[in-house]
Amino acid sequence: MSNIKNEIHFSELVGERINLIKISMNGLHDMHEYSIIPKFYEHFEYEPFKTIQETEKFLRNLIQLTNNGIRNTWFIKLKKENKIIGTFDVRNINRKRLSAEVGYGISPDFWRQGFFSESLILVLKYMFLELNFYRIEAVCNENNIASILGLKKNGFKEEGRMRGYYRMKDSTRQDGILLSIIQDEF
Repeated sequence: MSNIKNEIHFSELVGERINLIKISMNGLHDMHEYSIIPKFYEHFEYEPFKTIQETEKFLRNLIQLTNNGIRNTWFIKLKKENKIIGTFDVRNINRKRLSAEVGYGISPDFWRQGFFSESLILVLKYMFLELNFYRIEAVCNENNIASILGLKKNGFKEEGRMRGYYRMKDSTRQDGILLSIIQDEF
């Protein structure tokens, strides 16, 4: 197995109905549109954004982390509508182990329409076939059944439960479910 390059330059990924494009401030208004929807935060540890300034601060941080090579975050952009409906990222990149974690968030207005699966397959194809990663993992809130089932539907296997992993907005704790897929299974 050949090693991945020392510096990873993530490409934009082209799908059937979506493109995964480099995040930029150009997507601020679309991002803010779904970042104020309470349902979007159902399984997250923080509150919905209330102002565009909060969304802008969050987006600037994602851009900085991406530009510094700490993670890569794409916008999920609908081709026909030319609209950003979420983000998909690769983080906790371990070059020695050829492993990484994926994370994502899609506007509730576009749930259950296959956009998550299309995004995930684009990223897995890219990570496994072009960058030669061996393992991709995800951690989901135990109550985020749709996300867990979506990952399993696309080849991820449940590895275990991370007790008390999430500290929710109301200070309660919820377990995280660890899932992964390895190159041979893709």
